[in-house]
Amino acid sequence: MPRIVAVLLILLACVPLAHARSRDLGPIPIDGTTAQASLPDRQKRVIRELACGVEATFIRHKLSLAERPNEIMIAKAAVLAGLIDRHLQPCATTQVFAISEWEKLLPEGPALKAAIEALDQDLNKPLPPDPARLGEVAETIRRTVNAFAAQVFGGVCEAVVTRVEPRIVARGGSGERVVEYRVSYSLSPACLARQINSVILDRRFVRQGNPGSSGLPCHLFGSPPEADWDMAVALLTRLTFLLRQAATLTPPSAESADAIDKLQTRLLTLSGGKAQEVHPLWHCGNPDNQYGSARDRLDDNSFYDPDLGRDVDGDAEGSDTGDDFLDFLALLLLFLALIIAGVALALLAALLGAIVGPLVAAIIITLLSALAVAAEIPQIALGALFGGVEETENHLFMQNSSKYLKNQMLIEDSAAIGDSDAVADYQAYNREIHAWLMQRLQRVTDEDFAEFNAKPYGRLSFTALLNLHDFSCQAGVPACSADDAQLITGVAVVGDLTAAKMALGSNQGRRIVPFRRLAHANTDYTLGKLEKDHSKRAAVRSLFELSGLADHQIAAMQLWAGQTLHGPDGHASEDSLAEMIWEATSAYTPHRLLLDLALVKGAWTQTLRHAGWERYSSGKAWLITAGGSESGYAQGLRTPTGTIYPSAFIKWTDRGAGVPTTLMVSSGKRLPACEATGSCRELPPARVEQPLRQDRFAHFIRFEGKVVRWKIDQEDEPMSFNDNFCVHGSFACGINLQIPDFLRACMVTHDSAALPAGRRFSLIDSANCKAWDNGDAGDDFFVVVYEQACAGSSDCAAGSQWGFIEVVPRTPAATSKDLHDQVLAANAANFDEMASKSGLGTFTYASRTNGIIKFAPHGAWVSEAGGVAQAHGALPAWPRAQGDVINRTGTASYTIRNPRTGETMSVDFSDQEKPKRALP
Repeated sequence: MPRIVAVLLILLACVPLAHARSRDLGPIPIDGTTAQASLPDRQKRVIRELACGVEATFIRHKLSLAERPNEIMIAKAAVLAGLIDRHLQPCATTQVFAISEWEKLLPEGPALKAAIEALDQDLNKPLPPDPARLGEVAETIRRTVNAFAAQVFGGVCEAVVTRVEPRIVARGGSGERVVEYRVSYSLSPACLARQINSVILDRRFVRQGNPGSSGLPCHLFGSPPEADWDMAVALLTRLTFLLRQAATLTPPSAESADAIDKLQTRLLTLSGGKAQEVHPLWHCGNPDNQYGSARDRLDDNSFYDPDLGRDVDGDAEGSDTGDDFLDFLALLLLFLALIIAGVALALLAALLGAIVGPLVAAIIITLLSALAVAAEIPQIALGALFGGVEETENHLFMQNSSKYLKNQMLIEDSAAIGDSDAVADYQAYNREIHAWLMQRLQRVTDEDFAEFNAKPYGRLSFTALLNLHDFSCQAGVPACSADDAQLITGVAVVGDLTAAKMALGSNQGRRIVPFRRLAHANTDYTLGKLEKDHSKRAAVRSLFELSGLADHQIAAMQLWAGQTLHGPDGHASEDSLAEMIWEATSAYTPHRLLLDLALVKGAWTQTLRHAGWERYSSGKAWLITAGGSESGYAQGLRTPTGTIYPSAFIKWTDRGAGVPTTLMVSSGKRLPACEATGSCRELPPARVEQPLRQDRFAHFIRFEGKVVRWKIDQEDEPMSFNDNFCVHGSFACGINLQIPDFLRACMVTHDSAALPAGRRFSLIDSANCKAWDNGDAGDDFFVVVYEQACAGSSDCAAGSQWGFIEVVPRTPAATSKDLHDQVLAANAANFDEMASKSGLGTFTYASRTNGIIKFAPHGAWVSEAGGVAQAHGALPAWPRAQGDVINRTGTASYTIRNPRTGETMSVDFSDQEKPKRALP
């Protein structure tokens, strides 16, 4: 008995149970310089964890192909391309075994689960189990996983698990003991290649649908074809170039050559001329899938697809000529109907003129015409006949980037066989696409993306541009022309502005900003997504649930700057690896100046204007973000007289949406890196002591503003938080004020019997609020919180609160009582007026750090600060970019400055053909 107990004590690790869902990205950098220096390590960690650390997920996807493991294949290809190790050592990582992931995959899964559960139960009995049972279960895991991998992928993958280490740990705070099984994976290059090939060469792995947006109005007859194929092509383009790079290190096997051939001839179907920005109603999107060689595609040859067992048609494969003809015929009949309606209206005018006189007849005809125009009948008809539906921005970027890169590979192939005509044709196509890309990139530089901060479309646009940045100089003849180099610079310019905006508009990697598409993401992050039958809601999303409707820039900056403080266990979530694989395998990285802005916060203010409104005010340990407002649609129905947005065609959720105005506060204490101290035994090792993960809207003091809910489309429930512009310096105001309970517990009110109720306000001392304390006394501050019940209206209902906040450094007041007395002495009369009018109107507040502020909480703007009038109104005319960080210096031209380091960079896209970046 003593021997058994001794063994168990040795195995017992007195640490909390580590979570398999988090992944370690290494030590959190302290500034831009350390972030830049450690970025290659984080990139390798992401590649490694996705390439060989999610084997259960990869095998499950490979077996069903209901969900394609494209991002995982990209990571595996990155290992083969030498992005982790040029000497191509096996991909190795250690993960906690989760029987829930393997139970339904492994033939012995149910029996293995039963053995694991039985051992866990016995651990908590008075008589400890035989320690040999731990080794037996561990060996069973190793043996069964290896046997199953060999069954799925062949003998080359028969030893993917090299070791399984059992360890007894305590579960959470209950003290219950369980066994963790640390599985060490080691996948050889041959096994990785076999895994990729097994997916690509699977007969079910074929083109699905057409490129272009799904859900756009098209086809009056028949059903619109399946769409969004260009999303897959963008992923497969990155996979193809990584496999090309791998082939330069190790000659591909016959199987790998077959896989690459299938990618090139049957899956990278986007080539030829540029994608069209507008398509007629009788022609859905850009169904220009093409197959085969360069000559096959140019000549529109039929191409036999052995997976489909039939010929595919080359150009426009997937369109339905019959439906197209019927649609065109129907629209032609509509045109005749309009002519008949016009003749009928003229006859009616003549008849009415004879009956009631010309004046009354003219009035009636004018009213009828006005009603028709108001109902958008003539505009829709004209758009249907002579215009069309605008393609969405992200699909245009995905299609044209994929076409450009595929055309380059076809140029290369044609030159190799001496087909000079094909070379000339594809070079002409790419000149056209290049011109479009440069024009669009210049527009984005000047105005921001049409789908700014989009969820999830920002990812699709940005990653399509990363493909151009990384691969434009890796194919073609010549291999890297002047046009290619300028295109790469243009993408980097857009990347710099996007990264700069993320860096200054975030706090510890968290960001809540107005966005354009998809508005129902607001509901997912505030109320929880509706189930399809509307009977219940899903859990409210975390900002770090980096999949689906995620803000891709949170994932990107998490990789670039290593900001995982509010992730699970202070690490990256497993789901975020697929988002980060793009940046992990990309040559584009932001300059240290930008990474420093993300990591080391200082005192700065910034205003940005595009189709929406963004404003940020930062302190050393806090950030106030204005929530903006709704901003209309990014695209609609283009007519001869302009673009219209008929509600019958365009989804409500495609509108731009505002978010709450929020106060984010830095929290959590850094701990030394486990590798440095050698003391961490958890997996993954701890990096931060975080009393509360503040990763949801509900964790912040926020003004929700005017809450607008639009039409529900199945389970999509679009909403916007409107009129949230009231931010100036460390001051913010608005209606529908929300304060989390854990922060209310930190609020202190200094009362006295003589203090009128209307003058009540509270203070939060960050040093005495556990959720906000970051262990640095130099970062401490106070927050003044004024709140009052709304008078009751549709915008701020009875029971809701309006109010304002001000962040005040600790230096002006030694204690909260001192600050209370100072604020009250300067604002007693102001508070009386606010109370008497229930927040309706414009008020004055003598702030401690921002001068005299005049503000309208229901209008949600600051009209004057420090005696200077501020741009305000229902839709404030804020400048494109103005502040302490980003300033517009001309058309598509900006300077970006880091106030802390004094470093400055500039980007200039004023010349469409010669974009420039000037780095420190």
